[in-house]
Amino acid sequence: MSEHRLVINADDFGITAGVDAGIIEAASAGVVTSISVVTNLQHRDNLARAIERIRHSAPAAGIGLHFNCVMGSPLTECRTLMDQRGRFASVPSLVRKALLRQIDQEEASVECAAQLGVLQDIAGRATHIDGHLHLHVLPVLWSAVNRVAAQSAVPHVRLPLEPFRMNPFDVGATARKLLVYLAWRSAGGTRPDRSQSVQFAGMSLRGNSHFSARLLRLFRDLPAGTTELMVHPGHRDPEVGRFTGYGDGRAHELLTLTSSAVRERLGREDITLATFAA
Repeated sequence: MSEHRLVINADDFGITAGVDAGIIEAASAGVVTSISVVTNLQHRDNLARAIERIRHSAPAAGIGLHFNCVMGSPLTECRTLMDQRGRFASVPSLVRKALLRQIDQEEASVECAAQLGVLQDIAGRATHIDGHLHLHVLPVLWSAVNRVAAQSAVPHVRLPLEPFRMNPFDVGATARKLLVYLAWRSAGGTRPDRSQSVQFAGMSLRGNSHFSARLLRLFRDLPAGTTELMVHPGHRDPEVGRFTGYGDGRAHELLTLTSSAVRERLGREDITLATFAA
């Protein structure tokens, strides 16, 4: 086994049928090894059928929770995460409430546990938890998510700190890295024991003309140990726009990830593809 372990994790499974189909295609090709699932948007039966397709086409893939607190409606009465319509609050509202410590940690923990429970009922034990838009690193939410992970024996919680030296001239990505870092520091800056040795990449990888070159460079420069690479493959789907502004780039990511160049590179012996399963 190589000293370079790489978990290629696809976010946003469960948002739309087009995203699900693209992630399943990438997992079937062997280039996505881990999948993060949103559990509060689709009807549970539809989500179960989609996850069954993963189990059939990529049985070794890890499956975890993509904790969501800004899209759709919560599964519980978490009033400090909701707006007046009973839906999740907007991103700006959530960030403000988190920084002012106006979110109830017990409510956040119960909502996270409920979303995780849906996934466990369908797919069994989860291999990891991360958060939509990395909002789980905010004050209160970071503690709540790690509490749920510990209680449920989930092996890994994402700490999305991509090194600033990676693609440093990408101004947008560097700004996002800084905001995530500051949010995490505001939350206490603690590293979960079970996740502290996992490095993270993907913040500066988007489905554009730079994606292929940056991806191959990441493979070349992969540090020793375990690295999580976050990706967002998917088919074009107009429904995506209901939930996120990142749409067309998903098809580009899918095309690149399943290309012969990427599959050949990942087939070399210097990288071991892995999951977060303990």
